[in-house]
Amino acid sequence: YDSWSNRPPNAFVYGLLNIQVPHCAPAGGCTLGCGSPSANASTGILNSGAGPTVAHEIGHNLGRKHAPCSVPDPDPNWPSTTNPGAIIGEVGVNVVAGITYAPTTTFDTMSYCDAWSSPYTYNGMMNRLPGSAPPEMQVVPAQGATAPHLMASGRARDGQIELPRPFWIDKRPEGSHNQPGEGPYSLELQNASGTALFVRRFDSQGPNQGPDHVQDRFREVVPFPSGTVRIVFRYQGKIVRVVPISPHAPTVTVLSPNGGETWDTSGPYTITWQAADADGDPLVARVLYSADGGKTWEPLAVNLQSDHLQVNASDLPGSNNALVQVRVSDGVNTTADVSDAPFRVARKAALVFLLAPAERTHLLPGQSVFLQGLATDPEDGPLSGEALAWSSDVDGPLGEGTDVAVESLTPGPHRITLRATDGDGMVGSASVNIFVGYRVYLPLVLRNYP
Repeated sequence: YDSWSNRPPNAFVYGLLNIQVPHCAPAGGCTLGCGSPSANASTGILNSGAGPTVAHEIGHNLGRKHAPCSVPDPDPNWPSTTNPGAIIGEVGVNVVAGITYAPTTTFDTMSYCDAWSSPYTYNGMMNRLPGSAPPEMQVVPAQGATAPHLMASGRARDGQIELPRPFWIDKRPEGSHNQPGEGPYSLELQNASGTALFVRRFDSQGPNQGPDHVQDRFREVVPFPSGTVRIVFRYQGKIVRVVPISPHAPTVTVLSPNGGETWDTSGPYTITWQAADADGDPLVARVLYSADGGKTWEPLAVNLQSDHLQVNASDLPGSNNALVQVRVSDGVNTTADVSDAPFRVARKAALVFLLAPAERTHLLPGQSVFLQGLATDPEDGPLSGEALAWSSDVDGPLGEGTDVAVESLTPGPHRITLRATDGDGMVGSASVNIFVGYRVYLPLVLRNYP
């Protein structure tokens, strides 16, 4: 998301992960999502319970800490007097589903017993959202006006700064990250004479989702004025770390694909590049892919310390105008190179996900069934409406769209299929087996042996 070239400053990005992505630790415990106040981005597993997870993780993006119910590091400011144990404290109303939630037995969405939002969480999130001033009163950066910005991340704890990853310099809309910030730590950009060119105050963030996640991290995006030669970190005004900026930026050249190649729908392909640094600094690379000739970019890999990356073409949107970009950092200075000319990547069918019914669902004769699914096409994005067609191998067509209610199905076994047709006429599908009928219980016969 760092490479979303036209991303509005107030945009929130949520990534849905396939349920097949490993998300459970061998010792037990599963992570369904991850969100942080240090960035307007979060992610979670795509399953039938994805909705509450989305609300929980975006709540973290909006600065909300955990409500005190089965969670580590609960919000110290939680109103325990009126909302003990993370209860919502007032009647919750789900207008869409026509459901109400009891105030004393329903828990806040920022807990691990989540069900609904309390006034404390709702108001806290609303206070963090951008203001609702009329458009003529809002300050909007000029179209296309960008400037270098520093992306700095690490850990801030006990008054110390740890920097396990390099910093990066990238283009951002002018004025989009000029906030002074607040907190006991500060990041200061200085010129050669020690004059501060920009200062951002910040605080570290606690664990966002369970004990396995990194604590005390920070991530700041700040303007990077010309003439900056060092980055100074302070804690309560005292210098705790200085990051010098080397005089020479690294160099990088994309070797392959560099124009004219053709990649099939699947199979491994290798991206290669050559990088060097006159100062001898260790280099770290990130690789990005564009399916629209460089208008937008999506990351393929980050924090690489090699000169190549193997990718599977099945993971890439198809394009006749594909490009690869390699960005290299020496710790701060950043240089990029792009394929000299476009190459071709074959187009793909949509990916289809079935959310309901579950495999081997049992329904009684005459019982209605709710069909729910999603489809996203690598080239077209999310599909909906008539692009999604539901069918039964017994009853034929059942309806179109992401959500379909079927009054009843013919008794017997059914294979329910969702077919998604993209703009190129390519079809992706997914199926689930269910059964309609009464359960048959065989009598148990006990035989006495002499």
